[in-house]
Amino acid sequence: MNRDNCVVLDGGKVMVLRFEKTEHEAGGERYVYFVPTFLTFAALHDLYLNRGLWVGDEKKVSWMSLGSWWLQHPERRQYRALIFRPGDDRRDIDNCLNLWTGWGVTPKRGDWSKLRNHMREVLAAGNRKVDEYNYNWLAWSVQNPGQQAAAALVFIGDPGTGKGTLGNAMCRNFPAFAAHKYGRRPDRQVQ
Repeated sequence: MNRDNCVVLDGGKVMVLRFEKTEHEAGGERYVYFVPTFLTFAALHDLYLNRGLWVGDEKKVSWMSLGSWWLQHPERRQYRALIFRPGDDRRDIDNCLNLWTGWGVTPKRGDWSKLRNHMREVLAAGNRKVDEYNYNWLAWSVQNPGQQAAAALVFIGDPGTGKGTLGNAMCRNFPAFAAHKYGRRPDRQVQ
């Protein structure tokens, strides 16, 4: 039960937090990540109502649902708050649950010349200054995962021109915290 659930104080409410496996597809890529889901104590009790155990001593034994048993157990996993500290791989920081679950890829040396060329030729249209800006923005986002960037990269173009290639790569870096969104470009009016 402690592996799958924990009790947290969040916004003045005491709730059970569990992470539900979710799949997302973008640009032909499938991403699997875990989404935080909050339950009331009553909902956790109901979820495990069909599973339980016998508790008590030789004088009195009674059946208790697994949810109720876990909620009353002195060793249940519990946190005083939720925090989000990207780059800090500790789950428990000062009795707060860190929602950062780590990187989606392991750094290793390799040949990324195809993606680098794609960034330069397609996304920056061969413009050296635009390419340098994009490259530095991406490097900064990985080097400073806990900080919000002052700007966002937005690529505009017709469908199928390669804008999503970089988005797919970045989603692999930040699997639980990235959303690759395909927008629809408004039709241009011809005059």
